[in-house]
Amino acid sequence: MNEARRYVCGHRLPALEAEVLELLLAAPAPMTVSEVQNALAGNRRAHTTVSTLLTRLRDRGLVVRGARERVYEWAPAASAQALTIAALQQVLDGIEDPDAVVLGFLDSVRSNRAGHRPGG
Repeated sequence: MNEARRYVCGHRLPALEAEVLELLLAAPAPMTVSEVQNALAGNRRAHTTVSTLLTRLRDRGLVVRGARERVYEWAPAASAQALTIAALQQVLDGIEDPDAVVLGFLDSVRSNRAGHRPGG
């Protein structure tokens, strides 16, 4: 069974990883595995499950791990805006003329805000 995926800050993640990243982005301070475990909605996840999710997010470069006394604490690797910019940079790295794409996108956004539809 495939787990649903969602976008968070431009990164397409499995739903539970997305939920964990959103939780960390909203948190006022880094969180331990137990704190993340307790804050997740729905059924309680095993400590090892939450630890694995955090490790996967770290492997993707989306969270960082630090030490708090005898346990690890986890936090976003950057602000939501910086994580989104990194996702866009990954996309643009594979494009022949990224400047043209970005400028075209900005024109499109401006047109939509002004009430115009592309191609219309």
